[in-house]
Amino acid sequence: MGLDTAELILTVEKSFGVEIPDADACKMQTPGDLADWVAARVKTDKNAPCLLQARFHRLRALLMEASVPRKKIRPSAPLVALLQEKNALRDFWARLTAAPNVSRHLPHLELPSTLQTMVTTINICGPFVLALMLYLSVKSSAFVLFFTWLVLYFLAISLMHRLADHKRTQLPQALGNVAALLPFVEIPTSVWTRKTILEKIILETSGITGIPMEEISERAHFVKDLGMG
Repeated sequence: MGLDTAELILTVEKSFGVEIPDADACKMQTPGDLADWVAARVKTDKNAPCLLQARFHRLRALLMEASVPRKKIRPSAPLVALLQEKNALRDFWARLTAAPNVSRHLPHLELPSTLQTMVTTINICGPFVLALMLYLSVKSSAFVLFFTWLVLYFLAISLMHRLADHKRTQLPQALGNVAALLPFVEIPTSVWTRKTILEKIILETSGITGIPMEEISERAHFVKDLGMG
């Protein structure tokens, strides 16, 4: 069993409150195999809600709170198009980050590329110039030069992070549309169907492999098709 598959097994165990023996885990070659094993051991209900649908409804509610018209919210809708008004994306991201049922692994907004380059340059060059000036003025050792640069470097990172925080207006590349946010919305449930179990497993598999959910079928081989080593 590769590291990716082992990570998926551990995540499934935590999500469903089960313990999968190594002997059984080694026999599971597809998301469907894993879903069948879990479905046979957890409380199931044919009327349990679809997790994917429940996630979308919760996400839609958050977008509507950010003044996005309901009719425009579709899984394929680009987030930038929905949140194109000034500060709308930042306001929505603040709501999303603060929501109790959103994963703590949700990425932060990013700085525009040109601004990120400038911040990185300042973080590295600024402390070095200051440390070099101090080094030349007091004729200290190379160790003092390095230590001074290190302290100033971390101070610069902290300062620039605070100063540039309000300029974070870019979405991470992997989160271009509404559907890409669904894996980060957590819907607690203690009653499952085989379908909702499979959805959860595919969502977790997508998060580990980076493969879009719609490209992962229940019969996709973990190693041969999904490259999970």
